[in-house]
Amino acid sequence: MRLTFAVEAGGPTTIAALSRAVDEAGLADGEWSGYRRQALLWDDPDATLAARGLELSTTGARSAAVACLLVPGGAVQPERHERPCPDGLPPLDALAEAAGLALPQAVAIAGRRSLTGRVVPLPDGVGRIAVEIVAQQDAIGDRRDSRILLEAPAATAASAVRALRPLAARLPLRLATGTRPGTGAVRTAPEALRPDITAGAAFLATGRAATRQIMGNLDRLADAPHVEAVHQLRVGIRRLRAALGLFRECLDDTARRALASDLRDMAKRFGPSRDLDVFAAEILAPLRAAVDPSVALEAAAEAVEGARAAARTEAVVALGAPETFACLLELLAWFEAGGVPFLEAAERPVMRHARKSLRRHRRRLIAHHAAGPVAVEEWHALRIEAKKLRYATDAFASLYPPEATKPFVRALQEVQDCLGRYNDAAVADTTAVRLEFDALSRGAVAGWAARERVEQGRRFERAWRRLRKCRKFW
Repeated sequence: MRLTFAVEAGGPTTIAALSRAVDEAGLADGEWSGYRRQALLWDDPDATLAARGLELSTTGARSAAVACLLVPGGAVQPERHERPCPDGLPPLDALAEAAGLALPQAVAIAGRRSLTGRVVPLPDGVGRIAVEIVAQQDAIGDRRDSRILLEAPAATAASAVRALRPLAARLPLRLATGTRPGTGAVRTAPEALRPDITAGAAFLATGRAATRQIMGNLDRLADAPHVEAVHQLRVGIRRLRAALGLFRECLDDTARRALASDLRDMAKRFGPSRDLDVFAAEILAPLRAAVDPSVALEAAAEAVEGARAAARTEAVVALGAPETFACLLELLAWFEAGGVPFLEAAERPVMRHARKSLRRHRRRLIAHHAAGPVAVEEWHALRIEAKKLRYATDAFASLYPPEATKPFVRALQEVQDCLGRYNDAAVADTTAVRLEFDALSRGAVAGWAARERVEQGRRFERAWRRLRKCRKFW
């Protein structure tokens, strides 16, 4: 297993300082050994080298220059295929042939990158860690980055990842997932499950998809606090928390509760930003469009935008929080390094587990509705149960024929949408007071929110009747 962690702004920028942080975290157990190499950045329109995880570097100079095609063979010491190049670089296809690879000819050199680092084994032989400075020159300009590299065999990968936890308090680290250059938000669909797998395998597939959604959107938010990326991040967290509940019988309870608590805390750190985005889009914007122009709501709108900007700043700060990084390390240990604490129940057939889970969540939703929700808290509890059933159907729907699942899923989606809109309206009054709206604006928000609650309550009852008429697909 190979992982790269970027050291964010404000962290050490020298090999010595990075090494000292590793030592202070109690990770070093042996002599540091250094390495240095230069890489050529090829103008590769098809991104062939990057797609294959390959790298082209040079050693020596002038008549002693040698070009090397680096083939992944370890985080620090890749396999090398060399060719002399005293009169310039040899063709890429000649190097590829030596490596036993079929690659097209690259066009030209776009820039250079130099790597300088040190490597040391992790305690108890669970793997090795390297600190590295990357200096890059290309058309964009000169850049210099610090990073941490982790390499561990499959048998000890989870232990190696967890060993990095002490670094969270010493270095502002971010997992380099490769999704950061994009824009917008990252969505990952639930993986299709096969009826012949175990409940444990189904949990891994479900959790891995949610984890990649979380990590991808954290990367996007590191570039810019995109509204949809915050939403999809929280969706990923909810999906994973739901999976921990769906498969609770398969997991060690102490470890499951600890991860669920970490995820809940992470969601809270990004909650204010999302809540204000919803208030602006679902309450204030339609209210301003509907009221008479003489009703002055400009001051309220300015207050909301100011609060949103502050919340976005807090969300960016939360990206570098040690607690965020520690939670991500645990997710990596569970879903990428094979460290899930399974119990014997994980070996049960997934079909049996799915039927039991779907029945349980449907019964709980019906019981909450039968209690007759009146207070806002009771509507919120009903909404939570609808979400849990929705995540259960998303997780297990691929086990059943689409013609059986689609009517139920559509009806449940409408129920969930009504409850979500009701909740948005229910908390609008509190938001207006917290942002210190003037009396006229508070009154306008209260009236609009009350109307919305009545409308969504009526819509919900119609949607509920449709859901109750739907045949269970399990």
